[in-house]
Amino acid sequence: MKESETFRRSFSRVSLAWAVYLLLRSVFQLVVLLQHSVDAFVVVNVITNVPIMAGLMVWSVSYITKQFRNSEEWGWALVAAEAAEDIADDLAFEN
Repeated sequence: MKESETFRRSFSRVSLAWAVYLLLRSVFQLVVLLQHSVDAFVVVNVITNVPIMAGLMVWSVSYITKQFRNSEEWGWALVAAEAAEDIADDLAFEN
């Protein structure tokens, strides 16, 4: 799987997005720290980092899942897995 084009392309884009975020976050933190107090730095970090990081995590998982689902290489496997899960849910519901 790691040698597949879908894996390489998807994880490269997600890694690039995280690298850009972390770089911009570091620059922003440095600017805040140099121009404001340590208290302001801590408040800004708490307010901005958690929502942005959570959003980026959600995007990362959904983007990679979508890429694999839509790929010709791996789409069939996800469709089969989802079908098997639906069948298992139906059987569990009946019992």
